[in-house]
Amino acid sequence: CLFLFFRNWSRVLLNARTVALIHGCVAQMFFALMACLVLFTSRGWATLSKTETIDARKLQRLGILTTGFVLLQLILGAALRHLGGPAVLVAHLTVAVLVVLHVGLLAKRVFMHHAAKTELVRSIEILAGLVLGQLMLGAGAWATSPIIGPEAIVSPTLQQIIFTTAHVAVGALILATCVLFTVRSYSS
Repeated sequence: CLFLFFRNWSRVLLNARTVALIHGCVAQMFFALMACLVLFTSRGWATLSKTETIDARKLQRLGILTTGFVLLQLILGAALRHLGGPAVLVAHLTVAVLVVLHVGLLAKRVFMHHAAKTELVRSIEILAGLVLGQLMLGAGAWATSPIIGPEAIVSPTLQQIIFTTAHVAVGALILATCVLFTVRSYSS
């Protein structure tokens, strides 16, 4: 009954693009939550011994801020894909710069102050690699799509589908990796 109510309510008050935008964002956040559940139920997590470092609070705050920028980037990307508009494109590109800068700041802090913590080093190496790949996929998605927003979805080419889908998938991996990094920064 609740499902039928929500389905009817969403069709009346929300258009299909808005529902798609919400679905895309919630799906990636759910993926990050599942990654956390895997971490929390792992053997390594159960046997973890916490060691406090002088720089831990700065690393944790930077991890949270970076994760927030990644989440904002994800929301703007979904808005760009489903709603379009030049203002959303500019915001998406601007936040992309912030994400790249903050991942660089995280890497610098980890390599300078936490190099002995292999789980943090490994996480930041994966995160940096994913962000680099994401930049290339974003450029590919932009280069293969002359139109952005709802009009681009009407009859996309195979190249557009591949680049866009890979860009979204890597975005989900970046969010999950950033969340896991931040959680690990509290336990290291």
